[in-house]
This record gives sequence, structure tokens and C-alpha cells, in this order.
Amino acid sequence: MSYLELYKKRMGGSETSVHNVRETAAKNTANRNFVSAQGYFPARLHENDGESKNIDIIVRSGTSELQKYIMLRPDTTVETGAYISYNNKIYIVKEVNVDVMLPKADCYLCNQKLNFRGIEHPIPCYTNSTTYGSKGILDQDKFYELDSKTKIYIQRNIVTEKMYVGQRIMFANKYVYKITEMDDLVYPNLFILVAQRDESMPMDDFENNIAWNAHETPSSGVEVEPSEIVGDEKFKLHESRTYTISQPVTWKIDDPTIVSIANRTETSIELLGIKRGWVTLTATDSTGQSYEKDIMIC
Repeated sequence: MSYLELYKKRMGGSETSVHNVRETAAKNTANRNFVSAQGYFPARLHENDGESKNIDIIVRSGTSELQKYIMLRPDTTVETGAYISYNNKIYIVKEVNVDVMLPKADCYLCNQKLNFRGIEHPIPCYTNSTTYGSKGILDQDKFYELDSKTKIYIQRNIVTEKMYVGQRIMFANKYVYKITEMDDLVYPNLFILVAQRDESMPMDDFENNIAWNAHETPSSGVEVEPSEIVGDEKFKLHESRTYTISQPVTWKIDDPTIVSIANRTETSIELLGIKRGWVTLTATDSTGQSYEKDIMIC
């Protein structure tokens, strides 16, 4: 009887048993050597269901300063969209390769955070500018232009599931953007958003890093005229802008060849520029009082 046959007999006589034993031995070796490996860190895993736990990781540099490859213990399970925090930094998991002994997570540094009204803690996210190639670092020097866009990677959870196209968001207590695209099909448990730079409004809460949206009540301490159409005085051809007022009104535009109405409610209206020129937007309340705003499409 050959040595291989004797080994199979000891393992139960099947190729599967031999493979399982070898795999178990390899995992045990990997676990024993894990904490002594270069790049080892104790970390915290934050899943999209709100659960968190301690994990061990080995960190390897990625292709940019904001990207890291994070190796996990053999039996540690991590899903796309999870957050991994270590060394006072938070990374979001974009992809996970489980076809190796040590699962490998492709992660990006959460260089920004989004605040939501009524939610105590901000939601971390990774951003980069699709217009200028800026990586979205805190100084955001390349985010000044009004036509700049940013792509946002953020965990899908009970808070972010309420986000929607057209929602205004704020970064770094200063920069306001409006969501133009949302994708939740490519990566499970992860939203990929595209947002366009937007004009600030008097109701924006810069102190708490929260942009105002039409369905919300302005934060306390923010003074807004009760009968005022709020929105940009000009915007570019083929772009859209939202205008709001603090009471139910009937909307009217004086020249539908300049702008078209993309969407409207009793307190907001979204206009799309279709021709360069001037247009007057009128809001009329239930008493017959009218409020006007002249808008230039450039």
C-alpha cells in the first residue's frame, strides 16, 4: 500500500477528506501567524445592519493614497458596503475577494461624511471629483467651480436608503451638492451617487453640515423671508435648478421656450434650461398674492 493510500485511509478514504484536512491545517497556520504579520492592526467592523465587532486585519497599500487592500482572517466574513475602522480612520469596502486563503477587501478611505437631519451621527463616505480628478480631500480646492461633480461611495443602510435623486447634500460645512444619479446595482449594500455642485440657500445649515431640501422645515436660528422664492438667479443651458417657497403656491413661467418644468410641488419647482435668455418665475398663494423671481439661462 502506497503512502498516499495510507494517508487517505487515515483521513477517511476520500479525496474530499484529504482536501479538508489540508485546508484546515492551512487556516490554522494562517491564524497562528496573523498577528505577527507585517501590517497587522486590530480593527472594528461596522456592518450595514448597524452591528459592529472587533476583527483582525493586515493592511497593504493600494494604487492610491486613499486605497487600501485589507486582508482578513480565513473565517472572517465581510460584505461590500461595510466600514472597517482602524488607527482613527474609516474605510468603506468596495469589493471582497473570498477565493483566497485570506479574504481580501478592496477599501477606500472615507474622506468625507454626510449629516442628516434627525440623525445623531454622520455617515462616512468616500468621494472623488468626476470633473477635475480631485480626490475629495478635506481642503477640496478643486470643488470651487459650480460645474464640478463628485462621485460618492456610501454604505446602504436604513439612513441612506431614504436618499433620492434631487436631494441636496453638504460637505465640510461649506460645499452644497445635488444628487443627480444613484446606483445600487453594481455593488451590494453600497450606493454609488453622482452629485452636481449646487448654489447655497439661506436655509442651509452650515453649522451642522446639513443642506436644506424642499420638504424640510428650516433649522431654528435660520431666518428666511416667509414670502420669498429661494433659488439661483442664473444657471447654465441644459442644467436644472430647484426653486422653493415656504407656503403652498401655484407656479407659472412666462416663457416656456426658455425653461421647461421638470417637476413641481406646492412648495417647490424644478426648471430645466432649454434656451438662453431671461424668464420670470411667478408663485401665487391662496390669497392671490404673487411673488416673482427673474432667472437668466446662460
